[in-house]
Amino acid sequence: KDFIFALHDPPRRSHLPTEQTTLYHTTFPTLTSKYFATTPWPSPRSVSTECGGDKLFLALYTELTARHLHTVSRPSVRDRIAGWVVYRNLFDMLLEHVESVAAGVAAGSTAQDNDDDAGLYLLPEWSFDVLHEFVYQFQGFCQFRTATFAAAARTSYSSSESDGADGGGGGGGGGSKKTPSPHVMESLRVLSDHRDAWAVESVLDYLHRFVRAGCGAPPSASATTNSASPASAATRLSEVIARAGLAYRHLGLFASVALSRLECLLGDYTASLKALGPVFDVTAPLIVPPIPPGGGDDPTGGSGGGVGVGGGVGGSGALTPLDFVNSVTPARISLSYHASISYLMLRRYRDATSTLGTIATFMQRGFKTGQLRRDPHSDQYGRQYDRILALLAILGHVCPTSDIVEEGVMRVVRDRHNGQLNKIDSGEEGYEDLFLFACPKFISANVPDYSRILAPSVEGGAATTTTTNATNAIPTGQDAYRLQVRQFTTEMEIQSTLRKLRSYMKLYTSIDVAKLAAFNDVREEELVQILLTCKHKTRQVQRCDGVSLSTATTGGGGGGTSVADAGDANGGTSGDDDGPLGGKLGSSALDVHFYVNSDMVHVDEAERQRRFENYFLGQIEQ
Repeated sequence: KDFIFALHDPPRRSHLPTEQTTLYHTTFPTLTSKYFATTPWPSPRSVSTECGGDKLFLALYTELTARHLHTVSRPSVRDRIAGWVVYRNLFDMLLEHVESVAAGVAAGSTAQDNDDDAGLYLLPEWSFDVLHEFVYQFQGFCQFRTATFAAAARTSYSSSESDGADGGGGGGGGGSKKTPSPHVMESLRVLSDHRDAWAVESVLDYLHRFVRAGCGAPPSASATTNSASPASAATRLSEVIARAGLAYRHLGLFASVALSRLECLLGDYTASLKALGPVFDVTAPLIVPPIPPGGGDDPTGGSGGGVGVGGGVGGSGALTPLDFVNSVTPARISLSYHASISYLMLRRYRDATSTLGTIATFMQRGFKTGQLRRDPHSDQYGRQYDRILALLAILGHVCPTSDIVEEGVMRVVRDRHNGQLNKIDSGEEGYEDLFLFACPKFISANVPDYSRILAPSVEGGAATTTTTNATNAIPTGQDAYRLQVRQFTTEMEIQSTLRKLRSYMKLYTSIDVAKLAAFNDVREEELVQILLTCKHKTRQVQRCDGVSLSTATTGGGGGGTSVADAGDANGGTSGDDDGPLGGKLGSSALDVHFYVNSDMVHVDEAERQRRFENYFLGQIEQ
């Protein structure tokens, strides 16, 4: 109870980051491992007296302790639905508060918060953990729902097939019909009774509302839809955050990262990149961390932190949105990983390579210095680093990496995946194995038709007919996952042909079409089609060198997430697509450029820039 009393003070009263850091990162794990390693923490009702019955804090406490229990146990279907109730109650309470404050600010109200409500402050890590776990539990629920329904559907279908064979296709098989196991049927009944639990529309709505509350506008909103000027919008956002609490600014930015991850898992890669718009908005208000009493001047006029108006770096300790997100290592890795997957699936290979190369360099240096190995999430970082290296191995065959990724990173890639890369070079399959290892676990958010299993027709033969008509689409539990893998492998089959073509063109400055066709064992007419395909498949949208959206300088090893390596000051793929989705169409993924004139293919290999820093870095490492 002393811990609950102490934990209530920093988020709701004192807003001191140092106290909250100790309690969240040290005291809570210590008490958990000592007293609640495999058991739940005390219920919110039993500890309510230690926080004065603060409903918002009790909702945060419920989420924190439920997250722990979800981690150390294998959740049942009822546990998963209970998790949805926990997040729904917490998010409704948070959003109701900040949206009422925003309505008051928009109406011109000058009333300040009640004395009993000093706003809310959560550590950036705590804010990210809440939203990250929210998406993680949604992903787990979708996988559980799909796998459970698929298992029941396969059992019912195999039973119908055997009944049809035994009865000559007739209706009354003779009592040998199989049914799914009792626990599967019970799970299906619970899922059917709670169809609205973890509905994708509700999950997306919560994340968009957090983005709107903490960043001033939803990621899909056009600037032209706001009648107010950007300066007045930033001022209004600053006022909302000052009244409601800096936690809502944190939640808004991390909701953008979580939304990007969710859209990637659902296979909407354009939306995944577009969701990151608020993180890369250079005109967004700066984040000013809370300043302890006596710790210096507060640019916002108080001691509770807030947001400053305008873009660029300024103020004491003020952070741009990207710098702020990069200050939380799991958020930085999640942003870079899912953005690079989206770039890869959208055929923006150079942007994907740049994004992965930068985060791989950051993680490599973090492991060497021990910074990441001391982190409680070090095991997860190691697995994520392995996935990133596998993705770089794929991209190294599709897109030249010598001028994008540091040599030290590519050396590790070659050491780990040299065998598979040699298989690909020899014409064998290898891309799919790498992608299966490196890609996220894509999900399907569709709600199955439970009546196919729970309420089959009892009229003679009808059940068999209904099931048989649906057998062409019997779910496997991996349909969404396999769809994305199949999309990737189809594209890589084309890239393998183009890689062979590129290897021949690098040997010539000009070559006869007939000769090049003979090298590739195809007819001249087919070669022309392949050349056109090569031009089309390697022409891509790419971020341009020039105005940098943001450069992160947070600790642990240089650079920022290269989603923002370069901004396009003059436009993007469309007028509204700034940030990670922006870029110019026309650049080639290859380092070989060619054109066809009459019966000759003229080749112009891109000039290589001589770079010496990798040599010196390699010597220093030795």
